[in-house]
Amino acid sequence: LEAGACAVPTISPRVGLVPDEPALGLTVPIGDTESLAQTIRDLLNNPVHLRTLSHSAHTSVNTKFTIQHAVNAFLAQYDGLIR
Repeated sequence: LEAGACAVPTISPRVGLVPDEPALGLTVPIGDTESLAQTIRDLLNNPVHLRTLSHSAHTSVNTKFTIQHAVNAFLAQYDGLIR
């Protein structure tokens, strides 16, 4: 999330609880160092794609992960428990 807030897309392994969230960045198979290296090369060689991912990550974080969004989600859960 911190990277996305700074408009830096992530490249992360596909693991258990980490969601495949294309708006925040890219995922690679766990342990596949060649895939990781190729993904980095692809981004470095395609500045348009890099800018698109950067903008998407920034927009996603700043709309989905705001304090107000968290408060609303918490209140909805709480409301569901008391009804």
